[in-house]
Parts: sequence; C-alpha cells; structure tokens
Amino acid sequence: MKAHPKNMPATLTPGAFKLLPHMQPHIRISPFLPNAWEKLLRTKTSAAGRSVEKPDFWLDGATDIRWYASGRNALEACLRHLRFKKTDTVLIIKNTDGPYVSSCVTQTIEKVCRWSLASARQRVTSKEPRLILVIHEFGFPCPEEKIKIYRKRGIPILEDCAYALGSRAAGAAVGTFGDYALYSLPKYYPVPFGGILVSRSKLKTAGAKLKKPEVSLLLQTLRASYPLMPRWNALRRENWHYFSKALARYGYKPYFDLKSKIIPGVFLMKVPAGFAGEKVKRTLTAAGAESTQYYHQNGFYFPVHQLLTYYEKQYILRHFLKK
Repeated sequence: MKAHPKNMPATLTPGAFKLLPHMQPHIRISPFLPNAWEKLLRTKTSAAGRSVEKPDFWLDGATDIRWYASGRNALEACLRHLRFKKTDTVLIIKNTDGPYVSSCVTQTIEKVCRWSLASARQRVTSKEPRLILVIHEFGFPCPEEKIKIYRKRGIPILEDCAYALGSRAAGAAVGTFGDYALYSLPKYYPVPFGGILVSRSKLKTAGAKLKKPEVSLLLQTLRASYPLMPRWNALRRENWHYFSKALARYGYKPYFDLKSKIIPGVFLMKVPAGFAGEKVKRTLTAAGAESTQYYHQNGFYFPVHQLLTYYEKQYILRHFLKK
C-alpha cells in the first residue's frame, strides 16, 4: 500500500494503533456526515447555485420537478403518475446482462406492478412493457446500443440516475434521453435524505412529496454544493484510482473502465469465483465500513465518495484484505 503522506503523522495509519471496540468508524457509501451537511447549510450561496432548482439541471428538456424522501419514493411516484396496473410491466435495462438488480428497485416496483430484466438474448415480444427503466449502474452510463431499440418504439423511458449525478454534471450521457429521471441525493451529497423525480411533461400524480421545510434544507445544500461539484468529482475519480492501484497487486481489477466524464458512485471490482463475499462483507461491516456484493456477477464494492480521508481509504483496504 502507498506510504502515508509526508505531512501526516505516522500514527494516523491503520495498524499503527489499536482501536477500542466501541470506537469503530462509520464509513458509508453515502458521503453523509452531519458536520459536512451543517457546514453547507451555513454557506452563503451564489446565483449560479440556483441552477439546481431547474428541472433541466437534472434531465435535458425537463419541465417539472418533484422532491421526495428517497429515490425509491421518486420511482414509485413515477409509476403512480403513469397509472400502472398490477398486470403492467417495467422492463429493466442496465450496463451488464447479469441478474443483479438492487432490491430497493425491485421491491418498489412490486408495490405497483411487475418487472422483467432485459438481456442480450431476449427477443422483442408482442406484449410491450409500459416503461423502460434504464439503470446507470454505480454512475457508469448504460450503453446506448442497449437502449436504442426501445427508444425507436416510443416506450416511455425512466433513467435511474441514483448514483450518476456526478457523471451527469461532468458531461456523460446521463439524463439526456429519458422522458423521466430520478436521483437519490444521499448517494452524492452529504445529506441523510432526498430523492428527485423530473419529467419532460407535467407530473399529474405527486405522491408523498416532501414538506416545504425539508425541501428548503435540500435546496440550500444543493445550492451551496454547486461550486464544489467539480472538485468533488475529481476526488471521487482520485479515490477510484487509489483503490484500483492498491488492489491491482492482489489481482483485483475494476469492474468497469473509468473513462473520461464518468464519476463513480462506488469502487466496484471483479472478484474470482469462490470469493468469500459474505465473509468479507461481515468483516468490513464489523469494522464500520459499508460494502456489499455485486450478487451473482462476481463483483464487490465499497465507498469511493469525495469525503473519504486517507486514513479511511487505508482502513477499508486493510479490512478488505484481512484474512
């Protein structure tokens, strides 16, 4: 592993001292930290920061925006808006053809209707899905060739940009083609709640929207964060490269290539068949670091957000590699 920076005391390195059992850190995939959030709430904002209030900040051509407690609530609100019946189907398209879809997504859809997962081998059937849900997995844009056949057929598209705000802000192909888009704010901002649904047409059914004081808190946070986003995006890429380089010597490689304009939501790596994913996850959880498997697709991931410290990155690596 990389030696500690010269201006950092050698004692602030994992392994140089023993943590007391009740003093474990709490390292989330989300960058939420109360002190970071409070600092943003106290920051004076500029006129430029008000661009986050406009629907087209989130989705090209969008004209309506609604605020929710979470990305899940935003997804359900979109389905309610479209007046789905239990027999209707949402077709899910994602970067890979593997079976993994977050239960946060599938369980939310199942409250309203059915879902199916597109694959490279799937043929177009006569029964049309009512909605195409395109998931930009972990901030990496879903390939255009997987989407274009459905765009030609005029089926409404909802872009799941839960992890992909950084990539959109950096100019990647996110929030550029959907009829709707949703975001989960805690995946990018240091906030404990917040989801957004934007649409190119008027949203008829609002769902359980946030109250005005809650929206005001989020708006102040987003306005204050606006000038920081380029730096935050750069830090996420730096952290991704840090983990990539540190783990390469152990045979672990990134799952996706980090091309220009892509801002990662997590560090997702390929793991070999037989990798003890649940054991590693339990080890990291016990140490206070959030992580999980990319189930049935030989992957594993953990935080890469912009507020990670050098100590925390070393701490994650130490416990991930722990035998």
